Amino acid sequence: MDIETYSSSTSLPIRRPALGPPCVTIGIAIALVLVVPTVLGFWPPFRRTECSDIETVETEYMFLPAVLVNSPYAGEGWGNGTIPEGYPAGPGQPNHTAMLGGGAINGTMTAVFFSVGLTIEKYSNASFLGYGSNTPCSQPYQVIPHSEGADGPVGWPVAVPTNISDEGEATTVNLSASFSGDPGTPTWANGFVTDNAPTISTCGASGRNVSVISEGLTLWISFALDRVNETVRYVLPFAESFHYYFPPNFGTWAIDNLSTPKGPGGGWAFDYLGSCS
Repeated sequence: MDIETYSSSTSLPIRRPALGPPCVTIGIAIALVLVVPTVLGFWPPFRRTECSDIETVETEYMFLPAVLVNSPYAGEGWGNGTIPEGYPAGPGQPNHTAMLGGGAINGTMTAVFFSVGLTIEKYSNASFLGYGSNTPCSQPYQVIPHSEGADGPVGWPVAVPTNISDEGEATTVNLSASFSGDPGTPTWANGFVTDNAPTISTCGASGRNVSVISEGLTLWISFALDRVNETVRYVLPFAESFHYYFPPNFGTWAIDNLSTPKGPGGGWAFDYLGSCS
């Protein structure tokens, strides 16, 4: 492209602004094109993305854990899951809040289950004309509880390799042969992985009691679709409360707080570090 350069000594021809109004009109049009999408908060204009329900791909009868309770070595743990009104929670429960709880001792683990019918819906992003917010899918499948179950609630032990530590504890149980309808169970992550909270020590001290409140226990539900195994993440939409007891002058425990940001939810998991010297 040739670029013309003028100095202050160059004599320029005088032109009258005969074409002024069309130039102003073009400038206003360009300004509108640039400003309107900014004001409306999205680009390109008149188009948005929404998450749309495509089909029901699975219906399952399952036992879900209302609470998963770990206990420290030589100590005790208790837990409650508070299931809100309107959430299917077993016979007679949908019309009021239900609190399901259980306990464990000396490094063992207990789960308290309730039965519920679930549907798994397949979702996909779709593009629509018109103004609106973009709401794309966070995952391709969603779990929707649709009916109360015929069994439960029930407390059930969960296997741990040793009562000294929650590291490597089981992530599910098999209840299919123990109840009518062969209910399935999800998987979870409730074991000790890392010490992400201050240790608890009772050396030279009396017994210690600690209470913990948690929101959003994460479960993973597996199903088969077109002969392919799929897994969908499901977060229980209710609170859990925990209480732990550590015996006097006994030792030190490392703590994995499962409810830290990006954690799997739940209470605490434990790793016994040793006795008092």
